[in-house]
Amino acid sequence: MYQKELKAADTLEETVQHFVEKEGLLAGVKRLGVAVSGGADSIALFHLLAPLCKKNKIELFLLHLDHGLRRDSAQDAKWVKALAKKVGVQCVVERHEVTAHLTEALSVEMAAREVRQKFFESCRMQYKLDAIATGHQADDVAETLLLRLMRGAGVTGLAPLKPRSRGFIRPLLPVSGAVLRDWLKQKKKSWREDQTNMDVTIPRNRVRHETLPLLEEQFGRAVRSNLCRSADILREEDSFLEELSQAVLSECLLSDGENALDVNRLQTAPLAVQRRVLRLWLWRAEIPLESGFDSVERLRALEDGDKEQLTDNVYVIVQKGVLRIIQVSLFQSPPKKVNLRGKTCWGELLITCKASKGIESAAQGIGAYPSVCTINAKALNDQPLVVRGRQPGDRMVPYGMKGTKKVQDIFVDEKVPEHTRDGIPILVCGDEIVWIPGYRIADRFAVRSNHAKSLRIEVAR
Repeated sequence: MYQKELKAADTLEETVQHFVEKEGLLAGVKRLGVAVSGGADSIALFHLLAPLCKKNKIELFLLHLDHGLRRDSAQDAKWVKALAKKVGVQCVVERHEVTAHLTEALSVEMAAREVRQKFFESCRMQYKLDAIATGHQADDVAETLLLRLMRGAGVTGLAPLKPRSRGFIRPLLPVSGAVLRDWLKQKKKSWREDQTNMDVTIPRNRVRHETLPLLEEQFGRAVRSNLCRSADILREEDSFLEELSQAVLSECLLSDGENALDVNRLQTAPLAVQRRVLRLWLWRAEIPLESGFDSVERLRALEDGDKEQLTDNVYVIVQKGVLRIIQVSLFQSPPKKVNLRGKTCWGELLITCKASKGIESAAQGIGAYPSVCTINAKALNDQPLVVRGRQPGDRMVPYGMKGTKKVQDIFVDEKVPEHTRDGIPILVCGDEIVWIPGYRIADRFAVRSNHAKSLRIEVAR
């Protein structure tokens, strides 16, 4: 994908056009947003795309987000508006204070990225854009590779941005920033300089202005293009491994549709595939932020009966060779009468009751769903069955035991994280606890025969 130098016979316009056509970046695009900060890369992107869009009858929109991080940022917005007016292109300009989105977990750079993503998504929906073009170029690829390599990233992290992904296109990936600036000067096109780009306390700027120039001084000018080539090779290998891991994930998932993995089958795969399968599994469960290397390694080390907490209300357990994700509400829902002949919602949980026969049980641990039990309906003595959260002093007589046991002790013995315990449902009849889903039923409510009439209760998410 990447070229060391543009061939003498090729102009920048020809190189970009060839790349766009080769990658099909404008295929099916009728309305295109172009992210324009005002900097050299984004301005070059706009001027290079404009004739291609005109040729293909694509409607252009300039998209500019003022992050409110610099005193002169409003001038950038004004400048982009003037450019759009001059060339007769629609322009969308918004200001969002990035500092208002800062949290302990987010740096300024990450907060700015989140704000940009929301802005682009809003533009995509409001103006019905088929794609949004960004000014990522070859230098960005080289810089990102070095930064992520220093952070200990794997193949996926080291692989560069794709030419087209998730509604974004990146037409400038084959060329460097220096080539783009030279082209703008030759065409007498102006741009805005962001002085914060010279701040070497920012890691990317330090790599751009200090690390890469030093490497080029020591090892020659081919350093950047070689880094880009390595990133491109990694991207193709990453795609292959991802496809292979998806297939292994499908083989490891339980057939009942539950997001649970067969540990024994997973362990037969090569180590690299195991890690990817676990990462994909966590993404499938919509907890991607917990799919980093350390989290995945902790999951790989789990043995039967172990639990691993991932977030405040999500943990993973291994039982009987099956790896399951357990999500527990952190908040206690109010008590609710259970419908003994139908469905009852309690918080995020659905409780289903129906008449049955004999004994049935499905328990994967407290907080793991679905969970099933059968109880002796006659033992209810026509009193209502109620679902509620834990209360101080709760005790029960678990099936098979003679004495009572504190619910607090049950939670401790079962290793239920303390901050999740309020979200655990407890089924009661009067003052007696009937069942804690995922645990035993109370002895008095046990069904004594496989032929006896019973009430089947299932709790699912």
